[in-house]
Amino acid sequence: MTIDEIKKIFGEFRYIDLENGLIQIETSWIRENIVYLSNVPILQKIRCHKKILKQLSHCLGEIEKDGLGNLIDTNDWLKKGGCFVARHILWDKNKPLSTHCWGIALDINPSTNIYGGKASENQERIASYFEKWGFEWGGRWKIKDPMHFQIYELK
Repeated sequence: MTIDEIKKIFGEFRYIDLENGLIQIETSWIRENIVYLSNVPILQKIRCHKKILKQLSHCLGEIEKDGLGNLIDTNDWLKKGGCFVARHILWDKNKPLSTHCWGIALDINPSTNIYGGKASENQERIASYFEKWGFEWGGRWKIKDPMHFQIYELK
């Protein structure tokens, strides 16, 4: 999904650059599009774009139903993971905006699936669920980002 497609589907916002690759997005866009839920399967707490929550919940619910919820480290999620993070790619203000700005990307098991590294066996197992539910997996990219899942198709 291109940035233009993302803006068309999930909305466009104004922002200002801050330090360390972070940005400040206009409050009205956040209020209208980003929601916080505390009852999502496995992850429990999440702050994402309202348009992906149902699909994400179904994906995580299926992982949980199949007895694989333990493959997602919830402590790691709470410390280093996330969905809505207003920032540039790789926290570098010279790079484009990250899909995390729109709350349509998740970093799952980031401590064991680092950017540029190889995916863990557990990550490969959960990736098939995310892909089935319309998420693209960074573990298949030329420069691997195996912690990263982002929506590519709304279902």
